[in-house]
Amino acid sequence: MRTCWGTELWDKYQDLTSHTQRGIDFLESSVGSFIKERGKIEDQYAKSLRGLVKKFSIKDNPKPDEEFTYIKAYKKMLTEVGFEAGQHERLAEAYTQVCYKGVHDNVKKLKERKKRNTKDHDKICTELEQSFKAMDSSRSKFRKAFDEQEKAFAAIDRAEKDGGSTKNDISKLKKASNDKSRLCENAKGDYARQLVKTNDTQHKHYLERLPSLINDLQVLDQDRIEFIRSAILTKMSKRSEIEPIIKNCQDSIVSAIKEINPEDDTEIVIERYKSGDVPPNDFKFEDMSDPQSMLLSDPREKATNLNLYPRKKEIERAIEEAEHEHNKKTKEFKSLQQMVNTYKENPKFGSTKKFQSEIHTLEKDVAQLERHLDELRKELKSTESRLESIRSRSPMVGSPMLRGSLNRTPRSSQSSGSIKSSSLSLSSAAPMNTSPDPISSYEEINNSNNYQNDHWDQDEFGDPSVPSVMPTFNGSTSGLSRCVAIYNYDSSTHDFQETNLPMTEGEEFEVIEPDSNGWTGVRRLGDSVHGGIEGFVPTSFLRLI
Repeated sequence: MRTCWGTELWDKYQDLTSHTQRGIDFLESSVGSFIKERGKIEDQYAKSLRGLVKKFSIKDNPKPDEEFTYIKAYKKMLTEVGFEAGQHERLAEAYTQVCYKGVHDNVKKLKERKKRNTKDHDKICTELEQSFKAMDSSRSKFRKAFDEQEKAFAAIDRAEKDGGSTKNDISKLKKASNDKSRLCENAKGDYARQLVKTNDTQHKHYLERLPSLINDLQVLDQDRIEFIRSAILTKMSKRSEIEPIIKNCQDSIVSAIKEINPEDDTEIVIERYKSGDVPPNDFKFEDMSDPQSMLLSDPREKATNLNLYPRKKEIERAIEEAEHEHNKKTKEFKSLQQMVNTYKENPKFGSTKKFQSEIHTLEKDVAQLERHLDELRKELKSTESRLESIRSRSPMVGSPMLRGSLNRTPRSSQSSGSIKSSSLSLSSAAPMNTSPDPISSYEEINNSNNYQNDHWDQDEFGDPSVPSVMPTFNGSTSGLSRCVAIYNYDSSTHDFQETNLPMTEGEEFEVIEPDSNGWTGVRRLGDSVHGGIEGFVPTSFLRLI
């Protein structure tokens, strides 16, 4: 059986109050402050993690199929670190809003309980002290009355022994002595009653009231210690709640890192930068017996620079978007038709006329999307054919003789023989309407200028009196092929802006230079202000007329 403070420490109340006060101070200043500061550390750590994620986040967002696996893993890692920061924020809130607040409230209650205990102790001590004073007062009165009685008895004895006192004097003395004796007996009774009362008060004080208050201090101290245990266990349980989530975050990071694939990433690089062009052919053997032919031709053949593969990818993406929109419109159209059929079967629902305009609009949209898809597929097929032709080094790319003629133009001197072309984009090209296949136009321009190229070579090294076929800015030259732009072209978005010629769909030109590496030299037809301007445009943007 456990002992109690009230029995074992009945005389150590002041020491016990000091002990309990130190315990309350420990709970408040040590345990509570520790939990509070721990919460601040968790909050600062969470903020640091948030700042770290923000600082090292990747701003660009490429398409999912164009993103490297190591970038995906890195982004996943940052995301999971952000989730982990959220758990630390949750832990900080639990420490400060739950654990520390519980400590603060409990300390307040313990202080109130100790204050009431001290007040009750002061009260019973005051009552005991008052009882002691009352007993001392009654005893003093009894002592005084007893002394007066003894004096009265002594006075009678002296009077009787003296012989000089009369009977009347002795009678008076005896009467006073009787009065003193009666007062002494009354004081004695008062003292006896107060003594019993004081003993009873003292008994209750030391055996009941004081032990009860000391036992209350023991319970208070036990409650304080139990709360310390509970508060720390609660703190640890809050930590245990987030640990599985943090573990999941870390496992997700590990899984994401394991998904990094160097081979796939290098394949993405191929898809991102592949142009579809091919290196130049081998040098051809030249006939030394024909010096003029040797001078006219440039044996150096340049690599193609058409960038058809990016164009192919753009067309494929455009087809994908158009198919998605087509499927969406088709579903809307079918749903509307089903609603119309329902209205026809149940005339009470209303008239179907209100749906006619929507159906007509959807029919037009679907038909237009189908035409657009057909045109995109044709262009995709055409681009794929051109890519295949380039890969097989077909004559469509241009012969060395035609490339030699291009090197003799002012364009070749300005660009040092390096001619770059840009991939076609859906934004720069005109909407896909009923335009002819660029491949056929490309081949027609090459074939139609074979005569001009041969004639030009003969004139350049022939009789000086024969006029040159090279056109001037002051008018058109008879015998040159004519072509029309089937797409818009903005020369400012490509290299060699000083020699490229911008054009709009429908403009007509004279072909003054055959195709070489995807570019054709043309002169704009028109009035004296805009006509006669010469430059180079993409061959695939032209159609021969």
